[in-house]
Amino acid sequence: MRLLRRTVYLCSAMFLILLMAACQTPAVPVSEAATDTTENSGTEAATETSAVESALEVTDIAGRTVVISQPVEKILLGEARQIYVIAALEQENPFARVVGWNDDFQPNDLNTYQLYLEKFPEMADIPNLGSVSNGEFNVELAITLEPDLLVLALQNLNAAQETGLLDQLEAVGIPVIFIDYRDHPLENTIPSTILLGEILGRQAEATEIVAFYDEHIDPILARAAEIAEEDKPTVFFERAAGLSDCCATWGSESLGHVAELVGAINIGTEILGTPTGTINPEQVIVSDPEIYILTGANWSLNTPDNRAVYFGAGGDPLLIQEQLQRLASRPGYETLQSVQNLRFHGLWHQFYNSPYYFVAFELIAQWVQPEVFAYLDPEATFKEFHEQFLPIDYVPGYWATLEAAD
Repeated sequence: MRLLRRTVYLCSAMFLILLMAACQTPAVPVSEAATDTTENSGTEAATETSAVESALEVTDIAGRTVVISQPVEKILLGEARQIYVIAALEQENPFARVVGWNDDFQPNDLNTYQLYLEKFPEMADIPNLGSVSNGEFNVELAITLEPDLLVLALQNLNAAQETGLLDQLEAVGIPVIFIDYRDHPLENTIPSTILLGEILGRQAEATEIVAFYDEHIDPILARAAEIAEEDKPTVFFERAAGLSDCCATWGSESLGHVAELVGAINIGTEILGTPTGTINPEQVIVSDPEIYILTGANWSLNTPDNRAVYFGAGGDPLLIQEQLQRLASRPGYETLQSVQNLRFHGLWHQFYNSPYYFVAFELIAQWVQPEVFAYLDPEATFKEFHEQFLPIDYVPGYWATLEAAD
């Protein structure tokens, strides 16, 4: 009966979209839509009842109640990088249910993309739906793919509402859920993972991932709680360093919040007063942070003339040092104590937007409080996670510290 409903939806999709835009017709709830397509036949009625009984009601990270038919066989990803968590939940074949996505994977994380492409070449054929955030999401294509679910990042909530995307998809029976590994990772990584595990029938895998996460995060938080305020160094984060002009940063959010949690004073929080923003280089130089941490990735396809550090799976250590040296040599940076004391670090940008957040926790903890967290081994942690949960092998190249120039 789900197939029957989808056939009706597909035939009327364009009409519904135009009608909603003109008349603002309210969406039909899933259960009501199911009743409308039921015929007098006892067999069809029994089938429809079974479909309703197999529906799963969940609350997503945006606090929305969503009803999803089970089992979920086809999913759309609002960001291709959401494959980071799908791969951990569906290690055997992360792409088995993915029928469409916004292809931001290759331009934003070319190294990891190539590893997955080598093992799962069918990934290259996944249709590109376009971005929700910039209004380019292809609703018509999404509908023709007959998905059971669209997964969006929480940061796309406003855009999805303002463009009418949620109403359009609800009108044709495609549920949407919001997850979050970016804006508030400490609060939302676990519930996002549990939510996806429940929807995909991967509850056991989700529980194991969460246990691994807690095992590595909780001891750090406990130790950091004992660090005295006077023992906390200052730190500055440069977000996506070299991708554009300096200096995008975080306040008390994302990796900036991590620094505060593990025993540091985040300069971004003190200067910005907002979750994210930009600080001019002169402010950074005057602030003279004790520790400087930047993020980078292989954005060679995204912005070919960028000056970023190409962190990621298999990152070339010699090239990474060359790129770090270049950023540490910007005008005025030679005066920074973080550069002079070789406390100038960098890590893979995608840690801020993935379930691998715990690795960044370990790295930042060691960089800001090396004596307190000397026992940590982020390399071993990430390698173990790959071995236990991911379908690709671990390859170093995700972080580095500036070395003394020859």
